[in-house]
Amino acid sequence: MRATPVFFSFVLSLMLLSCDIEREPVAEIIQGVPDEFSAVWLNDAYLAELRATRSPMAALNAADNDKVAITLRRDGDVFIRSILYRFNDRRVDTFNIADLSVMRGPVYGDGTLDQAAMQLMGEAEPQVKGDEVQLDLLDVNNGQFLLLSNEEGERKLIWRQVGDTSVVEAAAYSQIQGGTNENDYTIDNFVSGLILEGTFADESGSQTIFTAEGDVAWDGQGRYYAMLLGDMMTDCDVLILSDDPSGAAPHEFYGFKRNENSLDLYVAMLDSNNRIVCTQDFVKTLTLQQ
Repeated sequence: MRATPVFFSFVLSLMLLSCDIEREPVAEIIQGVPDEFSAVWLNDAYLAELRATRSPMAALNAADNDKVAITLRRDGDVFIRSILYRFNDRRVDTFNIADLSVMRGPVYGDGTLDQAAMQLMGEAEPQVKGDEVQLDLLDVNNGQFLLLSNEEGERKLIWRQVGDTSVVEAAAYSQIQGGTNENDYTIDNFVSGLILEGTFADESGSQTIFTAEGDVAWDGQGRYYAMLLGDMMTDCDVLILSDDPSGAAPHEFYGFKRNENSLDLYVAMLDSNNRIVCTQDFVKTLTLQQ
């Protein structure tokens, strides 16, 4: 739907709550959606926990909301919004580019995207401290996408819902490198690169080499692996091995714990409800090779 000038005035009033601004902010209306929106975006709280713990399950439970990943992209005359809920449910909406418009203007703050993001998420009122952060605001069904950028080329996306007088729900997202097709394994490769990519060795010196793209040299054989990112099938961190590049059965399951310089593997199996259960039966430790 096309946003109205009244709506834009309301949004600007939320962002520019200060009487100390010496220069008037200038907002412009851009028809369509700038290409800068097109990217794969991961929830910031999820990313922070993933980097801290290297645990997909811990990261999933730390996410600000169920919208763990958002993919935005343009395809001809339509704008596609794809939201991934806890890695278990994907909902895709399309909008005609001609029916969309973006408000672009400055957000005054301390010059950092994080501070501007907190302000726009409703945790603090904007404060005038000098530098500008640019805001592109896109209003779509039941929510707003706010794209923040600065002169250094850094970007952050905020998804939020706004009630009559306040922000009802909001979460911040960071762009990950890769394509914008929701089927291109961009997210899987990104998470694999953070957690498992590298060369490990067991006590005998036998090496196990994980790539971010899902290939693994395991016991001297070329195989394929995946990690469960969602929680429908398990409540633990699970590594799945397959001899088929498509990930087809038969599968070999392991529970895992990623430590700073090692990877502990445990026996995992399917129960009667087809859920993967991690046991306390230790298999081996793989040590990261420097």
